Amino acid sequence: MDSEAATGSVQQEHKTITEAHSSIFEMTRICVGQRSSLYVHRNDSFIDRLPYEIHSHIFELTLESWPWSYQAGEASRTFSLVSRHWRDVALNTPRLWSQIDSSFHNYSIQFVDLVLTRSNPRPLDIEIGDCTCKSETGDRESCVLSKPLTTQAHRWRTVAMINAPEVEMFTAFPAPLLEKFDYKLTRHFPRTLPANIFAGHTPRLREIHLKRVDLPLTSPIYIGLTSLHLAEFRSHSSVQQLLAIIRSCPLLEQLVLDDVRLWGSQDEVCVTNPSFELARLQFIDLSCKRDISRDILAAVVIPPSAHLCLQLGHHLVDEFDGFVVKNLHNLPQIRHMGIIFDPPHCDITGRVSHSGSAQELLTLFTSGDLSEVTHKIAQLLTFSSINTLIVTDITTHSELTTYRKFLAPFMAVSILKLHPCPPILLESLASDAAMLVCPQLVELQITGTALVPHPLIHMIRSRARIIPRADSEVSLRRLTLESCTGLDPETMLELHKYVQVTVVDDTAHTA
Repeated sequence: MDSEAATGSVQQEHKTITEAHSSIFEMTRICVGQRSSLYVHRNDSFIDRLPYEIHSHIFELTLESWPWSYQAGEASRTFSLVSRHWRDVALNTPRLWSQIDSSFHNYSIQFVDLVLTRSNPRPLDIEIGDCTCKSETGDRESCVLSKPLTTQAHRWRTVAMINAPEVEMFTAFPAPLLEKFDYKLTRHFPRTLPANIFAGHTPRLREIHLKRVDLPLTSPIYIGLTSLHLAEFRSHSSVQQLLAIIRSCPLLEQLVLDDVRLWGSQDEVCVTNPSFELARLQFIDLSCKRDISRDILAAVVIPPSAHLCLQLGHHLVDEFDGFVVKNLHNLPQIRHMGIIFDPPHCDITGRVSHSGSAQELLTLFTSGDLSEVTHKIAQLLTFSSINTLIVTDITTHSELTTYRKFLAPFMAVSILKLHPCPPILLESLASDAAMLVCPQLVELQITGTALVPHPLIHMIRSRARIIPRADSEVSLRRLTLESCTGLDPETMLELHKYVQVTVVDDTAHTA
């Protein structure tokens, strides 16, 4: 009995020791694992310590538009090569694989199939170029991506095609998720597409950009767009059909017609037809034939905040009669005008604020001398609304009377900036001239000019001594010199007697 008790006691003690050993072993294993995890965590970069979902979202942000050139389509493969953690995040972020660019010639059909699988079910952004890819045998052949991509047409969100072959195959299937279609030809003959591309089923399509591609204006694909860009567009459609398309897009925000020629029936648009307004229009560029520009402006009411861009010839403005100008509701908002001369060309911009392209309302590309420029401006808007005028690169070969005629219509201008300012132009501003130009002028800014003291002092003295005879005349009060040369200290002291002088840099004091 004592022997059995002793044996039981030994077995119990052995069991206790074994359990203690197991517990110590398990604790050691856990501690080693935690220590290893802590060591790895301390050596991870800060981004690797982020939660998985946030890390994945950061990767997705690389697909957004950037202000610099960036191949977002390569991001997925790049991330996968950084580390195991990054690879795991990348492989489980479908959107990271949703962009396919066939311009990367090392895309094999196997890789495209893999990308399509990993991106599922996210919508696809596809760019198709001069696509020659590796087939299963390793040979180069004409766009082997056609089959795998077209089978996923129901997932397409954007499609950009540049000199793409087999375009008929890519546009033969319904694209219910398609939001943007961009097709450009840069080195091929113009191509005509069928009117029922994408099987006529693109309910979400909002943007169409075409270059050297004729997609008939009778196509239902144009209906309901927010952005329409047509460049080097040649079509047997008519202006009336183009206007019908524009009218069918009440939410249109951007309309660009660059070198558009329509060879269909060109019956004049009836002036008695009621005009229609595009309330959300932000930008309209009519760099096309003058009859097309005129007919569009006769039919479309331009909202006050829209930016109108026109390319005018020598006679186009004369054809903008009253009912056309009345549709341009943005022009009366213009307060600041800039004119850049590059003979024989001239660029004119109109803004509602002194700076910032966001407030730009008018851009005119035209040609002609100083007198022709003011005549063209007068056909579109009244000079009485302009209180700031900026003139750049004005010619130094014009006569005094030419400068006076150029500035005379700007009766309400209170700020005049000249870059540069030829001496003869200063003479035209003097108040003792045959006619007083810019009678409301309060501030004169001169930039980048080698000034001649005597004409400048004479003009400043005459303008500063004006005794206002009515509300139409005021005296000059401020002069700003920026990056100017030719004025010595004595001249500067003389100028200070008449007006407040501001020198932006010290070069103005250099004789």
